[in-house]
Amino acid sequence: MRILIVDDEAVQRELLKGFLEKLGFEVIEAEDGEQAIAIFREEPIDLVLLDQKMPGISGEETLERLKAINPLVRSIMITAYGSIGTAVNVMKLGADDFLEKPVDLEVLEKKILRIEQDIEMDQDLEEVEERMKEEGDRPLPINIIAESRPMKQVLSLVQRVSVTPWTVLIHGETGTGKELIARLIHLLSERKDRPFVELNCATIPENLFESELFGHEKGAFTGATSRRIGLFETAKGGSIFLDEIGELPLSLQPKLLRALQEKKITRV
Repeated sequence: MRILIVDDEAVQRELLKGFLEKLGFEVIEAEDGEQAIAIFREEPIDLVLLDQKMPGISGEETLERLKAINPLVRSIMITAYGSIGTAVNVMKLGADDFLEKPVDLEVLEKKILRIEQDIEMDQDLEEVEERMKEEGDRPLPINIIAESRPMKQVLSLVQRVSVTPWTVLIHGETGTGKELIARLIHLLSERKDRPFVELNCATIPENLFESELFGHEKGAFTGATSRRIGLFETAKGGSIFLDEIGELPLSLQPKLLRALQEKKITRV
């Protein structure tokens, strides 16, 4: 992440720059609002740290002009006049947060890391939306609306796990959309052209569970008159969604764990 520090005090700039570079950020300095605006026009900046009181253009006016250039830029205002009124005014201008002088570096780090996480989430959401547009002929059963931070975190995580071969545990209360998230992971993955198979574990009798998941050979038990393909084989190359997995019989859990770990199954 590229951070622009705007402060007329060289000592303050050097202090913040040294601290942020140790955290791994790329840092650019500006000694006043005019220089900051000139840099901002030429350089891609993710976050601006700017002093509220500076000679010439104030921090508020500088932020307003930066926002006019790029409304999406994130910012933290640093002020020696901390108050509720200051916070309200800064937020109205579009700042993400504000800090009082002298700057508490630990607090600053937490605020920056949160903003960095928000930026990464927004990038993940843009990619999810773009990829869903590409899958227009295979829409989800209902649209997913993610405006709150927790939902954005969920979709960001969906984007990240969808490109992996990992087994995913989705947990949540009944009706919160676990199946929808499972389908979204499938649609965003390389498995999207293969089957998506679902099973509600609460609806299968215990004595039929193993056969349902792994299939069985002819004569494996009374009534097994022919070979039967289980859901794992049906979903080969795709995804299998085991709903209400907490209802899975204890005796079957080690076999399921082995199948997930070794990517192999054995029919009954």
